[in-house]
Amino acid sequence: MTFPKATALLALVLSVFSQACGAPVGDADAGNTSEDAGAVAAVDSGTPVDSGSPADAGVSLDSGIANDAGANSDAGMTVDAGSPCGNGIIEAGELCDSDSVACSTLAASYASGTAHCRSDCGGYTVAADCQLDTAVTAEIVRPKIRSAGTRWNDAVCNDGTPFVFNISLSPTGSKDWVIYLQGGGFCDGVIKDCHPGPDPLRDPDLVSSMNDAADRATVGAMPIVGAANELVVTRDPLNTTFRNANFVYGRYCSSDIWGGTRTDTIEVQPGLNYVFAGRRNFKSMMEVVRQRYGLDDSDAATRILLTGSSAGGNGTRNNADIIAHMMPGVRAARKIWVAPQAGFMSLEWKLDPPGTVNSRFTTDARFTMGGLGKSDREIYAGGPALYQTEVSAECTALAAAAGEASSVCASGLWGAKTLLTPQAQGGLGLRLFEYQSREDTVYAIGLHNLGGSPATLVNWDALIGQELAQSGVRWLFSPNNKMHGLNKPTQVKPFPAFSAASSPTCQADSYPTGTTYYSMLTDFWNDAQPDTSHFRVCFNQTAGWP
Repeated sequence: MTFPKATALLALVLSVFSQACGAPVGDADAGNTSEDAGAVAAVDSGTPVDSGSPADAGVSLDSGIANDAGANSDAGMTVDAGSPCGNGIIEAGELCDSDSVACSTLAASYASGTAHCRSDCGGYTVAADCQLDTAVTAEIVRPKIRSAGTRWNDAVCNDGTPFVFNISLSPTGSKDWVIYLQGGGFCDGVIKDCHPGPDPLRDPDLVSSMNDAADRATVGAMPIVGAANELVVTRDPLNTTFRNANFVYGRYCSSDIWGGTRTDTIEVQPGLNYVFAGRRNFKSMMEVVRQRYGLDDSDAATRILLTGSSAGGNGTRNNADIIAHMMPGVRAARKIWVAPQAGFMSLEWKLDPPGTVNSRFTTDARFTMGGLGKSDREIYAGGPALYQTEVSAECTALAAAAGEASSVCASGLWGAKTLLTPQAQGGLGLRLFEYQSREDTVYAIGLHNLGGSPATLVNWDALIGQELAQSGVRWLFSPNNKMHGLNKPTQVKPFPAFSAASSPTCQADSYPTGTTYYSMLTDFWNDAQPDTSHFRVCFNQTAGWP
């Protein structure tokens, strides 16, 4: 019997996420539960992985972080420019080929119509040819059940039940898309118990979809179930900028910060066998949305906002390469915006030798990650082998060129650098707006125990400000208020009056009275100069905010 003890160090990086990430999605109102004509027969959507199955004796727990070669490493899950589109055969890299299908078999969101495969074999002509069912405002999607053959069979939760996402198509025909990744912690069986149950065990809805509604179930009212505080994916009147967009809400049930590719079961605790497929879940979600719901790379009007909080914030930054490769036309037009919340993790925090004068970090092991006395860089170097985490080829190459290992891609610094570096220079060339508190209650207060050392917390504050500046991010909201994510009320609460003196640890721009995070996000979305514009808000803790 084997156990993933080697994951303990990495797990400490993530162990407090579960105390602060988003709440799980509850049950949706059951609606049309019939499977579409292309669904795989005899899919068991509710049975967990056999907890008695043997552990994977052949897995190496010291394998480090895998490289995702340009998001094209998974046959059948990504676009392959060499596929012979037009031959009538749906091959690897294609989502359809020369065929037509009744819209109602594609999704419960459609009332009638016949859709045809687009000329690029990247999906069906649903926007032009399918009529929406006006009684449906949101739909439950389980990619594994929508799969023709085995295409999305690996899109599963920890217990093997099918991964779930919610989708709400625009009531106005908008070509704007908001894709949100739910947060919700992690588990590894060592630092954090993976058994489902009441606290301190793992919330059952964060390891399984068995409590979610069936595939094709519909929701008759907004907001989408589980997203009440996620303003950008609701039809809330406060959501003035994105209210009419298409919404995609990725349910988090893989416990791997949306990064895992492990689809073989591993015994994480005695008798408990899990898979960790968060990155594969994200890929499947994007493919289903392209195939059946109208996300179209060939449409010049398409715009995409990718966002999420905490574990979802990390997932946002670390999976943006998948969208970039799936949507090359949209990327070339600079119409992919990335806005992670509360997912910027430090790289250089470390333990200085005892007696170090004017340490910029700490000389007390209690104030290192998990109290282990190791630097954050050392922790990342251990690698999330349990999850078989993939990082982008772009981050791997940029890090290597700087003499760094791919493990640094777990940090906010290198994740942001990769997104911002122009495509011609080996990066992803995407727009980026970071929100990160410099005294985050999860990373600083929880993980590094800095609430017990105000003087050391000042050093942490300065380091996060420094790494944010080094990343090159130009759109930034980084107060040092002790908070983690941003709920709906906080997103629309005006900032305190600007003062240069209140922003000593990171670059800051003046801002007008009434500025809020949401107004910044709106300006970021509407910005016409993605290579030169900037708006940095960095203030120190102040009474009355948030």
